[in-house]
Amino acid sequence: MAVRRGRPLAMPDLRAPDIMPVPMELLDRGACGGRASVFDDESETMPAKLLCASCPVRARCLDHALEFEEFGVWGGTTPEERDVMRGHPFRWTWEQRVEAQRLRTVFSRGVAEEIIAAEYAVSTRSVQRKKIEYLALTAAA
Repeated sequence: MAVRRGRPLAMPDLRAPDIMPVPMELLDRGACGGRASVFDDESETMPAKLLCASCPVRARCLDHALEFEEFGVWGGTTPEERDVMRGHPFRWTWEQRVEAQRLRTVFSRGVAEEIIAAEYAVSTRSVQRKKIEYLALTAAA
């Protein structure tokens, strides 16, 4: 397999947050009771918003959504409303977060740079640069 040289275009942005499961507090105490179908219908958000209006964990749900959720109604807000609250659109797609989380896991397990380079079709130097970025991010956390 030929190794592509240059910038690691195929490697994920390690600043993307992990995929976070919905906190159990929201599932256990939320008015929705974990019923996602009402909350995922982008064409009709009013039923979900009405249910959220009386929810005892609405504020906690909204906090979670502002940081981790790009789709659906959460904490009584639509994705567009959360974008306005954040001051910007959600920065990373689900796929980007999954890939970033996967690469962080690979680095944390000490997988050989050559194996990572082959998988992403980049040079080992590109992997080394990305690993330096990973180490800087973990040291700052």
